[in-house]
Amino acid sequence: MSDRNKIKLLAIAPLPPPVGGVAEVFKTLIEGGLRENFDFRLLEISDRRKRALSTQGRFSIGNLMLGLRHCLQLFWRLVFFRPQVVYLSYSSTKWAAIRDAFFVSLARIFRAEVVIRLDNSMFREFYENGPDKQKRRIEKVIHTVKSINVTGESIRNSLSGLVPEEKMHVIPNGVESEIFLAIADRRRNRRPTGNILYMGWLTVEKGVLDLVKAFNLVAEQMDDCHLYLAGPWVWNRDTDAIAKCIKESHFTNRIHLLGVVRGESKIEAFEKADVFAMPTTHPEAQPMVLIEALGAGLPIVATDVGDIPFIVRHGEGGFIIQHGAIEEIADKTKTLFSNREIYKKFSSFNVELFKQEFTQELFVKRVIDDLMRVWGRDDEA
Repeated sequence: MSDRNKIKLLAIAPLPPPVGGVAEVFKTLIEGGLRENFDFRLLEISDRRKRALSTQGRFSIGNLMLGLRHCLQLFWRLVFFRPQVVYLSYSSTKWAAIRDAFFVSLARIFRAEVVIRLDNSMFREFYENGPDKQKRRIEKVIHTVKSINVTGESIRNSLSGLVPEEKMHVIPNGVESEIFLAIADRRRNRRPTGNILYMGWLTVEKGVLDLVKAFNLVAEQMDDCHLYLAGPWVWNRDTDAIAKCIKESHFTNRIHLLGVVRGESKIEAFEKADVFAMPTTHPEAQPMVLIEALGAGLPIVATDVGDIPFIVRHGEGGFIIQHGAIEEIADKTKTLFSNREIYKKFSSFNVELFKQEFTQELFVKRVIDDLMRVWGRDDEA
């Protein structure tokens, strides 16, 4: 189909760097088929300023100026590109949500249909605890948009009564299958050696401090275990507490800070790992990194947040543990290292679950189907 006959789609999205769930999601979508299936344009709203992660979603003069610039850029794209459909992730922090609501209103002024992603497990709480003005703004957005993508049933259920059922469509995230399934295949006949991997922001609310403390308990009984922490420090947020815990550990030489990993270094981290751990208390939705761990055949230890139990099936592909349960993290990790039968069972289960629900191909197809449907092209999807 020529571009002239394709639906004109404008995506408003961040792309990495910096590393973040929404950025990774849109990177996957764009590389996986949005450009090929639509007359496509991107308004990139990434914030690559120094310490950007520390001020994400907060009010500051820098964020205000950045938001105004993005609004102006959107206006010009609407004037000259005239998209038929606009697709964006709707934020659940005060100032970013105000910006996103303006994006939606401006797109509708130019008669574009709007599809939004709600991928934060705390969105209902954000709505309920906000002032009346914020509630009315959210209600207007929900009324205005044509379709709302959510990542899983827990978020869908949390939005019951706020978002009309006919507007909600569950679309699980997905990642490239070939790379991670190849890692899983190589893992099949390998005995776990005791390597624990975490990948994400290095913050207390992501569970990194609890994980370091739990690792100390594991290392007391296992001479060959190692903890690998991959991801960026979020400056001014918990950095000192985590760094101090690592420094004071009796096993500091077995705690490895990998920094942000991409490409070959990311593949190497998954190859080396035996267990993936993410004891987060952050309001997660459906972390891409957990889906990558599934595909790589890693048993997972994680907390019951958002749609994480949809990824980590307790007793089948990993263990769901309580928030802050440091001894439980250690015990479940040691079980996976010591019981070869459970380890193989969990690894195989995760690979099959990945194939059924979380591949890039499935994810992109589901999104494309929804975007085409809102413009009445579902028969071509």
